[in-house]
Amino acid sequence: HSQKSEERRVLDVLRGRRVDALIVVGSSLPDALLLELAKETALVVVGRRVVGLEAQCIFLNNVQGGLEATAHLTALGHRRIVFVTGGNNHPDSTERFLGYCTALDTAGIPFDPQLVVEGDFNEQSGLMAVDTLLSQGVRFTALFAANDQMACGARLALYRRGIRVPDDISLIGFDDLKHVLY
Repeated sequence: HSQKSEERRVLDVLRGRRVDALIVVGSSLPDALLLELAKETALVVVGRRVVGLEAQCIFLNNVQGGLEATAHLTALGHRRIVFVTGGNNHPDSTERFLGYCTALDTAGIPFDPQLVVEGDFNEQSGLMAVDTLLSQGVRFTALFAANDQMACGARLALYRRGIRVPDDISLIGFDDLKHVLY
């Protein structure tokens, strides 16, 4: 609620200043408002699709990315692959999870709900996901985090327990932050 009202307030300020263009990144603003803004000013929307503005949208193929990340791990021989979600209601996370499931199916690996842990795209949730799995004695050899921040948190949790990446556990994040190389 407050994030949406803050975004609307900022947009009203920008409108009042007669900006030449807007780049909207990962916004939760309704499509209708973005369509309205596109009539007033040049607009690029990053990270989502808006029907009617497709030519002005830049977005990732999250399903394909999730599939490729998981397929890389299965090609390395991993069969117990954890997926840390970015939240069940976030479209990016949902699509990356679909790619994860598709890659498991393609590799003939049965889906195990015990290997899916909910995160929230923040580093702390990646750390907590790994701590929870290890505390519960869940066995896994690889982990795919729905973003790099959670992968950083997961790596820290593994490090604290003396588990080496990539020697003991393979780890993949998503989004290609420059400082995350495992």
